[in-house]
Amino acid sequence: MKNEIVKKEEMKCVLIRNFGLKIWVNTEEFEKVAEKLDNSTKKFMRIKGELINKADIVGVFNRYTMENDENESSIEEFIPRCGKF
Repeated sequence: MKNEIVKKEEMKCVLIRNFGLKIWVNTEEFEKVAEKLDNSTKKFMRIKGELINKADIVGVFNRYTMENDENESSIEEFIPRCGKF
């Protein structure tokens, strides 16, 4: 297995429903995932050695979208605990 440096902006997150599992893929892996999602009639697909039910994939998101979502989630969780806005 070769080591490779990938820019953060090039990474995509395959978000899996129910478990909240996040599988990060590079651009090349993303193309393979997108192809399988678009064209395969099979119910399951492999992503980085994991067997995933395609129906459980919420979407494939870029790093910017995921970071903004995580920031908003942490703010929403914090406000009720501290009782202040």
